[in-house]
Amino acid sequence: IFDSFKEPIEVTSITPVTGLNAEDEISIKGDYVYNIAEVIFPSGVAGAPVAAEEFTYVSRKEIRLRVPLAAESGIITMNDGAEWEVEYKDPIEVITASVTSITPSADFGQEIKITGINLHTVESVLFPGGVPADFTVSADNKTITATVPAECKSGALSLLLYSGAALTTPEFAVPTVTIESATPKIDLVEGDEVTLKGQNFNRVIGVSLPGVGDILDYNIVDDNTLTFTVPEEMTDGDVVLTQNNYITATVTVEMRKLEGVIWMGKENLSGWSN
Repeated sequence: IFDSFKEPIEVTSITPVTGLNAEDEISIKGDYVYNIAEVIFPSGVAGAPVAAEEFTYVSRKEIRLRVPLAAESGIITMNDGAEWEVEYKDPIEVITASVTSITPSADFGQEIKITGINLHTVESVLFPGGVPADFTVSADNKTITATVPAECKSGALSLLLYSGAALTTPEFAVPTVTIESATPKIDLVEGDEVTLKGQNFNRVIGVSLPGVGDILDYNIVDDNTLTFTVPEEMTDGDVVLTQNNYITATVTVEMRKLEGVIWMGKENLSGWSN
């Protein structure tokens, strides 16, 4: 590279500057432009630099390079790696990624599709709960295919872009444990069998009782029915069914109240007197 003081860089045009997509090629024309060492596209705080080694074409009058995946709309800055630096007069317009649809529901381990535009600028896909997932992008950059991780929940996905920005998808649902009823639910005593009715009980991996904690002695009768026996230590509170680290279902139960009892000791008080 020649000394830019002997060969002063002059930039006369950058084309195109509108309707750009990431990885589109742009042309920078002028004189001695082969002395440009770096072109920095707007992106977050630090920008998205493209070094001379990455230029696709270099001559005295023109250089060409591709719009980086992290580029955003704004002002392009160029430098020679030393003292010369200039901002181009016209801002560029980069069309950012957007989402139009998502597979509305799927089971764990199944594939879903997210459609939109410029999805090749997505760096990571996070399922609800902030769970990362493997994904691929179609050749036309309009479809992401991702596998539903075992540990996630229903909700919107987050797509993190190379620029540092983020997109949110429409709502997505996975099969989720729900409790519709508990019988009996109040006036419980030790030894009672409680029957829970709901959905997806075959996915339950743990049961916790108030005042007791996790128990092992419960019975999944079928996908809609689960039973357990009230232990001595159980108190008022929530029965919690766990499906995974992000999905639980709860129902509140109450124990029988002993009214008017002021002492429940076992000592023999037959000898007590005033």
